[in-house]
Amino acid sequence: MPNKLLIRYLAKPAEILTALVILLLLVFIVQMIALGIEEVLIVPTQREQATDIPNKPKELTTQEKISRSQKEFLPDGTIHFLYSANDADDGTKNATEIFDANSNLIWKGVKFND
Repeated sequence: MPNKLLIRYLAKPAEILTALVILLLLVFIVQMIALGIEEVLIVPTQREQATDIPNKPKELTTQEKISRSQKEFLPDGTIHFLYSANDADDGTKNATEIFDANSNLIWKGVKFND
């Protein structure tokens, strides 16, 4: 007989605990669904706006100019970079810039001989 009383006293708290665990699982599932919907619908539009790359500026970075330039090694040991705007396809023809190794502009003008 005492076992039946003990089961009755434990059944009600176990029922409440089970109901709370199920409720928490349902809240967790709804929350994960909401986060999934947000990730699929909302975040990509914000990500697209954040990653929109504006048109590249006409001025090239120093590294790009060096990589696209013709390297001239002078007898005194200096290096000059001959950058032709024709390589950049920006519409100007025969415009040439000569830079030293420190990216200082030495000469800018029109290249006469091709």
